[in-house]
Amino acid sequence: MPYYRFNFETPLSLETALARVRAITDDPGNFHSSFFFRSSMVPLIQLLRRMRREDEGGPRAVEPAEKPSPLFWGEVGGDSFRVRRKINYRNSFLPLVRGRIHPVIGGATVSVVMYLHPFVAAFMVFWLSAAVHFVWHNLSPARYMQFGMFLLFPIIFTCGAFFFEALKARRLLEDALK
Repeated sequence: MPYYRFNFETPLSLETALARVRAITDDPGNFHSSFFFRSSMVPLIQLLRRMRREDEGGPRAVEPAEKPSPLFWGEVGGDSFRVRRKINYRNSFLPLVRGRIHPVIGGATVSVVMYLHPFVAAFMVFWLSAAVHFVWHNLSPARYMQFGMFLLFPIIFTCGAFFFEALKARRLLEDALK
């Protein structure tokens, strides 16, 4: 299963680096915080309210500058963090991110590990086990296409989707801790 580990240096102190990670991380909230309405409908509702005010001919309200939206959901504590990227769409292959910040002379080293959610990894192991069983017992030259569909495609798709999101999360973390 996909697993991505990397380290990078930052000129920031341990406390400053943790403060920056906290600034881009939102509290995971409760069970309902990840549902569709809360994550993607709020900006749409705000836009509709603004349009209604303009259509009524009233003065165009100047809204205060909004605080930038956090980039991650998760927890930051001690010298470590556990987060996942905050997205407005469904993606089972979104990596879970664990990091630890180590102080060094002239800054800090950030060690990060990204991995699949355990339920997604368990499902993929089940799927691939069933596919191997099917292909192994029914393999013939006419069934090579099934081999590709049931074994290679899920592996390629899982790794591609995971690393696509992992590289985005890496870039966001590195940019925040420059």
